[in-house]
Amino acid sequence: MAALATIESTVLTDASFASFVASDPLANGARGSSMKNPLDSLWGTVISGLILTAILYFVVKSMLG
Repeated sequence: MAALATIESTVLTDASFASFVASDPLANGARGSSMKNPLDSLWGTVISGLILTAILYFVVKSMLG
């Protein structure tokens, strides 16, 4: 149990997290635009579902022979 006491914590505190975010060059849209989640819109969800269905269909078809 003595060895556990010497391990330093790697958990970010609120202050250290805020300084990490502030120092991140890619934060706050520094690249020009940020990536959006396709599941945030109805069309993105429908298209993602169709693509995943097609992929899973071919995976299962190839596994079954």
